[in-house]
Amino acid sequence: MASGIRVEINSREAERILKSREVAEKLESMGERITDAANHRAPSHGYTEQEPFAMDSGTSDRAWVNVYTRTDLGKRMQAKHNTLTKAMDVARESRVTSMGDGTNTYIRLD
Repeated sequence: MASGIRVEINSREAERILKSREVAEKLESMGERITDAANHRAPSHGYTEQEPFAMDSGTSDRAWVNVYTRTDLGKRMQAKHNTLTKAMDVARESRVTSMGDGTNTYIRLD
């Protein structure tokens, strides 16, 4: 690391950017692409329930998006084929965190 360089972050501006409409729209777009990619891998026959993967979004201390397994089919697809994890390829340019609690898999984009 170079010495003698000082970086000062403007906290108010950083918070404004993290909560901005533009950041929220970008994250929602990425979340929708991941959700669509995962749902397109679902079989089109043999199930009448909801789409196996879904997305939530919002803003707290920053804009965020969660893509998650919604149904038992989604849970089985993720466990057997890593469907949701593989769908993250469509958003490689973002910071993506994948986590699971043993039953569900979640992807958080922020």
